[in-house]
Amino acid sequence: MRPEGNAPIGLTIDSRSPEAVNTAVPALFGKDRHLYVPAEAVYATFEIKQSVTAAHLKAAAEKARSVRALARTSAPIPWANGINPPRRPFPILSGLLAMTATWRDGLGDSFLRQFGRWSGPEELDLVLTANAGFCDRSSSDRSPRLIRGEGSLIRGLFRLLHALREKATVTCASPESRPARWWAHDPRK
Repeated sequence: MRPEGNAPIGLTIDSRSPEAVNTAVPALFGKDRHLYVPAEAVYATFEIKQSVTAAHLKAAAEKARSVRALARTSAPIPWANGINPPRRPFPILSGLLAMTATWRDGLGDSFLRQFGRWSGPEELDLVLTANAGFCDRSSSDRSPRLIRGEGSLIRGLFRLLHALREKATVTCASPESRPARWWAHDPRK
């Protein structure tokens, strides 16, 4: 879904991204209507659609794969009592947010068959709808858990917030992995 009006377009990049090679501005400054987000700062990626369909689940799975394939760096973290070793990057959450589901049974057996098609880097963690319920893989065995009915939207939102909270803080990005010209950029020009 494209942003409306003058909203910027966010691009997630890593130190190997073509955008990182071709742009003369650091990731945090952006260029034109594009905001460049370092891969290390990504907690989750979601497709946002009007409805949950097989095609939209596929698009969300492809987006998950592309974002999870980005190289994320980590550096030692200095603090008052010393230096912590680099933190291992956490798994990036992925999913689909929508108003409803198009299957006759909503988020039922038909949906679960489609949801289960994606695994590995394409695996979806969460599908949340405003009126058809939600499905997530929050259990230790990663099996899909489906919740429908009254209160399912708020329960799904809290499951998402819980999953994000578990990530705590982002890793400390390694500045050495970024092109040297990024650090020579003067944002006042």
